Amino acid sequence: MIHMLNHYLILFNKQYLCNLNNYFGSTPASDSITTAMLQDDCVDADKLASNAVVNASIASNAASNVSISSAKGFVLYSIETSHAAWVTLYADTASRTADSGRLETTDPTPGSGVLSEVITTGAATQLITPGAICFNSSPTATTYAKVVNKSGSTANVTVTLTYLRIEN
Repeated sequence: MIHMLNHYLILFNKQYLCNLNNYFGSTPASDSITTAMLQDDCVDADKLASNAVVNASIASNAASNVSISSAKGFVLYSIETSHAAWVTLYADTASRTADSGRLETTDPTPGSGVLSEVITTGAATQLITPGAICFNSSPTATTYAKVVNKSGSTANVTVTLTYLRIEN
């Protein structure tokens, strides 16, 4: 079954996502597409979901600025922590620095470069619903984060991001 939406073709029976503009220059008529035409331009959707992991030893109630290897742009599905933590993701290091004095109980200012944040009370996976579009404002595949250990003692806090890559 083939459906066209915003210049993307989704083949549900094959789980492929393809940007048809790359192949055709414009969206073709649905009856002119063959699987053979798409094979070089498709990525199996199962291979797009990824995890990015960082592990840092952090004193209780202390913050650690970390850089997480990730896609340059992605849809964030969840943030998992190994211990109680306050995790904030940023578009760049300047945004992280500017946000360093914000209290946990204060919402970030719109446009401040805060992409997403979670506060957990222990080892937990926090779903991000709806998924958040995250990106790095510089040309690198790095997500900048601040991790505050809220566990009550020094701990090796592991943070795992689960996401769908939308830009390398």
